[in-house]
Amino acid sequence: MKEISITVDGITKKEYIQSTQLMLKRVFIILGTAMIVFCGIIIFAMSDFTLKALLAPVGIYVAIVLISEASFILGYKDQLASIDPIEYRLNESEWQIETSEEIVIVPWNCTPKIAKTRDGLFLYSDEVSSNILPKRLLSKDDIQLIEKWYKASRAAYKKYDKEKTKEEMKEFRQEHKWIQFWTAEGRKQLREKFYNNRLH
Repeated sequence: MKEISITVDGITKKEYIQSTQLMLKRVFIILGTAMIVFCGIIIFAMSDFTLKALLAPVGIYVAIVLISEASFILGYKDQLASIDPIEYRLNESEWQIETSEEIVIVPWNCTPKIAKTRDGLFLYSDEVSSNILPKRLLSKDDIQLIEKWYKASRAAYKKYDKEKTKEEMKEFRQEHKWIQFWTAEGRKQLREKFYNNRLH
């Protein structure tokens, strides 16, 4: 079985910035959506609406984006000091992360997505957490093979994600049993309980 093995003992400033931008992108999208909704409320609520009314929310959003990116960039050296060497091993069925403290194995059919930037290939172990494979440590054939393994697992991942969502929903309903009464099954259980009580 073909295996790709690399050791990441540090990342460049470009790789670090691209990594933080991917991480912040999700946050910025959520904040941006909230800002659009808020601006829409302002537009409909104000009878004498002018563009000046939007300066404050837009200005706050821009300030948050700039300050967040600047703080991460300025923290580059501190982040480098805290990075231990990481060994990555990838094959057709899974990818593995090994540090001095632990070994984590992630099957491809449990990998929600991968992302590419100019200098890095990012493997996601969940919807938020990503691991960077610097392209300088990979050949073009390595990258193509990793993408091939990932794409081949998509059907299995969809099935895994569907089962995972189903199980999470089941656990949620067990923890919040009152919600069940608002479902068809919940109403059925309520009716059965009601009629059983009447019979006794």
